[in-house]
Amino acid sequence: NMTWAAAVLALIFIAWVLLAVIDRHEFYTTGRFDGYDSALAFGRAIPHGALRLWWLAEISAHRFGIMWGVFGIPYDRMITFHKMSGRLAVLFMTLHAVVMLGKRNVHGYTLDAKFSVNTINMLPGLLAWLASLVVALSALPVIRRKYFEVFYALHFNFKFFMTVLMILHAPRWVIPFSAGLLVSFYFDACLRFYTKAMCGAKLLSATVVADDSKNNVQVARLEIEKASLENVNHWHPGSFVMMSLSGPIKGAMGIPAAGLFHPYTIASPPSSKKIVVMVRNMAAGSGQWSDQVFEMSKGGAAQATVRLGPCMGRLEIDPAEFSTVVLCCGGIGVTPMASLWGEIALAHQQKYSKVKRVKLYWSVRSQQLVTAFAEWFEYASQCPSVEWDLNVFMTGQQGAAQAVGGAGPAGIPQSSFDPNTMQAGQAVHMQNYGQPGGPAIVVPNTGGYIINGAAFGGGIPANVTVKEGRPNFTALLEDCVAKTPSGEYVGVFSCGPAAMMADVAGACSRHSRVFTHQESFEW
Repeated sequence: NMTWAAAVLALIFIAWVLLAVIDRHEFYTTGRFDGYDSALAFGRAIPHGALRLWWLAEISAHRFGIMWGVFGIPYDRMITFHKMSGRLAVLFMTLHAVVMLGKRNVHGYTLDAKFSVNTINMLPGLLAWLASLVVALSALPVIRRKYFEVFYALHFNFKFFMTVLMILHAPRWVIPFSAGLLVSFYFDACLRFYTKAMCGAKLLSATVVADDSKNNVQVARLEIEKASLENVNHWHPGSFVMMSLSGPIKGAMGIPAAGLFHPYTIASPPSSKKIVVMVRNMAAGSGQWSDQVFEMSKGGAAQATVRLGPCMGRLEIDPAEFSTVVLCCGGIGVTPMASLWGEIALAHQQKYSKVKRVKLYWSVRSQQLVTAFAEWFEYASQCPSVEWDLNVFMTGQQGAAQAVGGAGPAGIPQSSFDPNTMQAGQAVHMQNYGQPGGPAIVVPNTGGYIINGAAFGGGIPANVTVKEGRPNFTALLEDCVAKTPSGEYVGVFSCGPAAMMADVAGACSRHSRVFTHQESFEW
């Protein structure tokens, strides 16, 4: 899934790193250094590769950096470069530290030597290596996904400490690399600060749309007024936005809430003229950011102040080029897929006239989550020129609280509230209609509504086929390709757990007429 520009750039950097290590290894084995064997020469040469990998890891994380402006590589793809080069840099630094500590009696550098800008200083180097381990460990998915604030504080603070210590360790070699990075970083930081400060976005509503503790699915829906800055408003299906909320939301790790920006995929299609973000509670009851957002949304009031960064990320293959578009997703991974099928429906005549068939295969545990996306299924019903095949595979335990249909909760007759007279997706409060109950979000054309995640008077939209068990992607794609006329191509887009996306990729590799994009961005 790598573009030609990204592949060429990756080869250039690999060659740059290897040539630097080979050149310095030859330098240290020319006889100028007494007692240097091949292992010590390697230990002295490999940090020159680590420096270049560190430079790439840093430059690829800049949102307004040259990678996007010059090479057109999306930020979500650059994050892949960032993680790969960063991990390799830490590995190279570890090899360097092991060799240098093991050979310290040969090379003559000691931890208690007097500091000098004209030579190598061992103690700062050792501390820089330890800081790099903290940077790498804090970025592991188990920390980054469940304890984002911890990742945010440790990763960025220790990265700064590591850079300073690297300069103190080997000023002659590190300063030329760090000088350019500092200029690029502060230019990028100033642009990001200006964007977030001047975006003019406003939180319109915050509503719980799924609260299924049995299946560990808690999701809040945030609707945000379009920002005043164009680069915040302009997004593609699959794009994400950096978002912070302050007010009722508290900060963490010494960072104020206004400065804690979390990346979230924009669920609404670009043509819908609104920004909708679905926030899944990653740690219920923990008081962490997503848990605070979920609890705030139970009140139904949009009391928080929202700040948005620029919209980033785009699909690597254009769905407009395919006659058959297949969407494979798991759980909340439906979010970018919903934006995509919604955009195909809303802008079919303008952009997606080639698309004749759209097939959705969504593996999900909670019926409440399916009901929460009823608004997006409604988009499909508004575009009869496309053959829609929307399939939901239920894998979780469905309880009585998620039963489809019913007259509504006790004390609220169905006839007293007609969601079909209101705008699809509109956030309301039952008390405004003389009814008991809390915040609700209108579910269009299902004759029902949602109160704090529980569906009443409606359920899964009529244009959705519900099946039990997990999808067999190999068989499903075989059928899709067989039903796509000769000379036409199939575009497959996937987002979900790594195992699911591996299954999709394996199924796609069997067919020459299938092109695939994996929406795997995460922090």
